[in-house]
Amino acid sequence: MDRRHKSNLLLGFHHSLFFSLSLLLIQVVVVAQAPATGKGKLSGKVVFAGNGKPAPDVRVRLTAEKGVGQQSVMTDESGAFSFVNLKSGNYQLNVWSPGFVPDVEPEHSNRILLEEGEERRGIVIRLIKGGVITGRPLDEDDEPVSSVRVSAIAVIGGEMLEGGANTQPPGAYTDDRGIYRIFGIPPGRYRIVANASKSYFNRSTIGLIATYYPGAAFISQAAEIEIAAGQVIEGLDFKLLNRKGFTVSGLVSRKDKSIPLANTFVIIPEKGSSRGSSRTYTTDGQGRYRFDGLPTGEYDIYAEPRRESDLLNEGKTIVIESTDLVNVDFELTTGATLSGSIKMRDGKKPERMQDSRMYVLPYETRYRSYYPYTMWPRMINLRQQLHYRRCSRR
Repeated sequence: MDRRHKSNLLLGFHHSLFFSLSLLLIQVVVVAQAPATGKGKLSGKVVFAGNGKPAPDVRVRLTAEKGVGQQSVMTDESGAFSFVNLKSGNYQLNVWSPGFVPDVEPEHSNRILLEEGEERRGIVIRLIKGGVITGRPLDEDDEPVSSVRVSAIAVIGGEMLEGGANTQPPGAYTDDRGIYRIFGIPPGRYRIVANASKSYFNRSTIGLIATYYPGAAFISQAAEIEIAAGQVIEGLDFKLLNRKGFTVSGLVSRKDKSIPLANTFVIIPEKGSSRGSSRTYTTDGQGRYRFDGLPTGEYDIYAEPRRESDLLNEGKTIVIESTDLVNVDFELTTGATLSGSIKMRDGKKPERMQDSRMYVLPYETRYRSYYPYTMWPRMINLRQQLHYRRCSRR
C-alpha cells in the first residue's frame, strides 16, 4: 500500500470521525436547548443606540439562572424577538452581533424576573460599538509569539470575572505575526492577560503561567485599561513570563440532591492582597469551572452562590505543587431560615415598606472571617404582604 493510499484512508477516517462527533454535538445541543414548558412570554426588539434603527439578524439568547439549557432566536427585519412557553424565574438576556455590545452597565446586565404566566413585552436592547485593543505578547528574546490566547478580563466591583456559564471574556489568539486584536469589548475597566496554557498550536508556550499586562504574574500588579465605546487602543505589548502554570478545575453541586449548580461563583483570592485581586469564574450549565495558568503555591478557593440562593458558601485550601488539580469539587448545603412580618409598635400597618430590604448581618465574623465576601449582608426585597423570608449563613 503506497503512502498516498494510506493518506487517503487516514483522511477518510478523520472525516468519518469528525462527522460522528458533529452528530453527537448536535444531539447534545438539542437536548441542552429543549424548550421550557411554562406559559410565560418575553418579547422586545434590538436597535442601534446611535440612530435608533432596528438591528436585524442579531442572535438573542435567553438563559435561566436556575437549571440548565438556554434558548436563542434571531431578530427579524424590524429587530424584533420573542420567547414563549417560559417558566417563572430569573432569566438573563444576551445578544451577539459582531463588533457591537449592549448599552448596559456590566453591573446591571439584562436580568429579568418573570412571574408565572407573565407576558413581558416592550423590552428594548440598544447596541453600541464595542472597543478594540491590539498588541503583541513577546518571548524572552522580545520576539512576538503566535497562537497565544489573550483576553480582556472585566473588572467589576473590583473583581475579575473570567467567564463561565453565559459568557466568555472578549479575547483572541495571536496571528502568525504574533499580533492579537480583540474587538467588540463593552465599555469599562479591564485587565489584559495572556494565557499561554490555552495555546493549542504553540508547543513552546503551552503550560506557562498566565501573564498580566504589562508583564506581571499576579493580579495585584496588573494594569487596568479603561475602554470607551468604539475606542481603539493599540500597542499593548508585554513579555510572557517563562514559568510553568497549572490548572485547577472541578464541579459545584447541591449536597442534598447532588444537582450541579450553574451560574455559581468560584473565586481564588490572591494571597495577602486586597479584595480587588481575585480570579473569579462562574460555573457552566453542568456546574463546572476551570482556572488555567496558576503558579505553584497555596490557595484559598471558594464557591459563592448567588445572593438569592438558599445555599451557603464553601471554602477550602489547596496546594499546587507539580501537577494540575482537576477534581476540586464543592457540595453546597442550605442554611437556616428566618421569616416573619413587620409591625409598628402601635400595632398599625407599616407604610411605604413595599420593596424595602431586610438585612441579616452576622453577629460574629468567625465563619469565613478571612474571606471578605461572607460579610455581604443577606437581603430580600419586601413585597406587598410585608413578610420576609431569607436563608441565613451559618
